[in-house]
Amino acid sequence: MKTRTLLILVFTLLIGVVIGFLSAVYIREHRIKDYEAYSNFQTFRDNSIRMLQPGREQMEQISPVVEKYARMNYELKIRYRNEFIELMKQYRSEIDPYLTDEQLRILENPGRRNHVPGRGYGMRDMDRHMGPGRRGSYHNRPHSRGGGYAPPPDSLMP
Repeated sequence: MKTRTLLILVFTLLIGVVIGFLSAVYIREHRIKDYEAYSNFQTFRDNSIRMLQPGREQMEQISPVVEKYARMNYELKIRYRNEFIELMKQYRSEIDPYLTDEQLRILENPGRRNHVPGRGYGMRDMDRHMGPGRRGSYHNRPHSRGGGYAPPPDSLMP
């Protein structure tokens, strides 16, 4: 009788872990999709039109407005990205002289603080060993969820 109770308890716990894991994945994916809905010119425009479902006449009226704000959103993201990159370069130029070699190594490979030498490669090591742009399938494919910073097509620009 004890083994049956223990099996039921373990099975229930496993079901709870699986449900929790799947819920977390769903929530994360949903939030990413919400963010990416406005991540570039094309998806901003398409999602706005899909949400509003305008008629033919209304489409003619709102299309210039949607495209104007899609363009402005795109330009804002590019400006932010460029400013962020420049800010990080300034940060590194000011902080690097005060850091030890170990601290510099940590900054070169963010998220790998507990890295044990000889076990795996950082991104710079991957470039050294595999060549730039050959890090794996994620880094070689265009971002399929509408992310990235692709400029609007010329046909849509005034």
